[in-house]
Amino acid sequence: MEGRDSVAVAHLALLGLKSKGAFQFITKDKKAACICCFFSVIERFIRDGECDMRIDQRKKWYQKIKYNKNFKVVSFITVILVFVVGYMIMTGRSKVGDDTTDADGSNAVETIVIHAPDDPTEDLVRYAAYDGGEKRGGENIEEFDYTIQGAGTVAAPKKEKKDTGYSYRLSGSDRTSGGTGDGGASVLITGMENSVRVILTNGGDYYQSYVEFSCSTGVNVTSDGKAKSYKAGDIISLGSDEKASKIIVEPENSDGVITVSSLSKSGGAPRYHGALDITKDSSGYLVVNQVNIEQYLYGVVSSEVSSSYSMEALKAQAICARGFKYRKLGSNYRGYDADLDDTTACQVYNNFPETDNSIAAVNDTAGIVPTYDGEIINAVYFSTSCGTTTTSDQVWGGSMPYTCTRIQNTALDIPYFSDEAAFMDFMDGRTDTDVVERNLPMYRWTVSYTEDEMRQAVETGLSRCSDVSATSVGKITSIAVTSRDDSGLVKEVTITGDAGTVTVSGQSNIRVLFATDGKAITEQDGSELTGWTGVPSNFYYVKKDSSSGLYILKGGGYGHGVGMSQNGANELAKLGYTAAQIISHYYNGAVLSSVER
Repeated sequence: MEGRDSVAVAHLALLGLKSKGAFQFITKDKKAACICCFFSVIERFIRDGECDMRIDQRKKWYQKIKYNKNFKVVSFITVILVFVVGYMIMTGRSKVGDDTTDADGSNAVETIVIHAPDDPTEDLVRYAAYDGGEKRGGENIEEFDYTIQGAGTVAAPKKEKKDTGYSYRLSGSDRTSGGTGDGGASVLITGMENSVRVILTNGGDYYQSYVEFSCSTGVNVTSDGKAKSYKAGDIISLGSDEKASKIIVEPENSDGVITVSSLSKSGGAPRYHGALDITKDSSGYLVVNQVNIEQYLYGVVSSEVSSSYSMEALKAQAICARGFKYRKLGSNYRGYDADLDDTTACQVYNNFPETDNSIAAVNDTAGIVPTYDGEIINAVYFSTSCGTTTTSDQVWGGSMPYTCTRIQNTALDIPYFSDEAAFMDFMDGRTDTDVVERNLPMYRWTVSYTEDEMRQAVETGLSRCSDVSATSVGKITSIAVTSRDDSGLVKEVTITGDAGTVTVSGQSNIRVLFATDGKAITEQDGSELTGWTGVPSNFYYVKKDSSSGLYILKGGGYGHGVGMSQNGANELAKLGYTAAQIISHYYNGAVLSSVER
């Protein structure tokens, strides 16, 4: 019942004192009908003494109390109280949720926003209820079951109206910040998928010429609808002569693990939980692993970071990876009836086998995801920082408000390294004494070029740049970083030669502009890395050494610089940071929330 209906009820309630049967009208709203019936009964009782009296009895009774002012006052108050109770029921003030439906006939979902204090000893006193995006007001949270998980964090009310299909969750719309600790309101995310479909690649290739596998238990193989069972350890091969176009491989029980011996990963032949969905067409075999998302994460955590990392860092990795996957679910990745693949284009999966530590990190954080304003964040991450992080809009142009420009230590404020001299001081170690990653090999790196090598590198790099028409500037006379963001990230490079000038922007272009094909990248511990086609990160400066005549690129970090530094997370864990604090450090305003599947 809407507000105008409530007013109508009020008028009719008063009218009922004078007009018998005033509430006998038709309404489509069940609640309104119930309230109206209730009012009608009260009206009849006030007018007639009791509802089933004979007409002559009612007339005598009414005449007896007609001039009894006290009774009339009491009667009027009674009607008003009943109206108030009815209004509370209709507007949902006495409870959260009602039995209304959306326009499409489906049951609406109501969101409860918690104003959580930073101090876990403080009382949670308010909620705001929304129905279909319309605010319905605030009430006392004491009506609901909740627990305080940490500073400024509450567990979502575990209330659900099974009969209507309603689900209640917390939203972070009005959350409070907890700084580098556990802040804001946690969120119960409902209706999430429990499995993920991953394209398995071989050397980055989606399609394979043949597939060979075995299973640790008995396994059922269904080829174009025809099922056949195999024993544990039996090797099944699918070659060019295979006639079936769709093959489903399912272990006989949930403990079965499938080894795909035709795939080659850094840790050897990979092993997979779940099932294999294999499609054969003119391009070859496309193999998709359908697996429980938690089991999938076993192989992600072990492949993305070393299992020797501190457990809190492994937990943070598991939480970020879980959030990343939920953001990708249902995306029909590249039209292959999958959610993602197993490469760095998404998250590395089963490049190295799962370990006891990776399993423990996933199990200890089961169902936990990072959220911001009630939604799962796109928890992007990278290997190693140069000492700072940057924001998503600087790298990809999109808006992720939880990404931030932040120096990676516990003391210094947000850096402002758009100034070239300030950034060079930072790269050269004059202002980085407290950075947590400063002793890691990739924290600083250098690449050196002769004049001829630099000309060749730039020409190769320009050929790889998108939206850049120039292929050469001739003999190079100057190279200058002409724009940086506050984190020190290179945004624009201008190269001048005797044949012209070219300015390059865009993060992918800047990454490959100085081609490193055949060049050694020297880490700060003296180790040399080869096999690169570009620089490890876009946090660098370029200078020409006056004595040697060499062009020197000095940079720091490995990766795009947005979100969580994996190695930085491990260093923070060594300092005593929890997984929640690590997440809060790298994703500003993010909180840990639960997924209900």
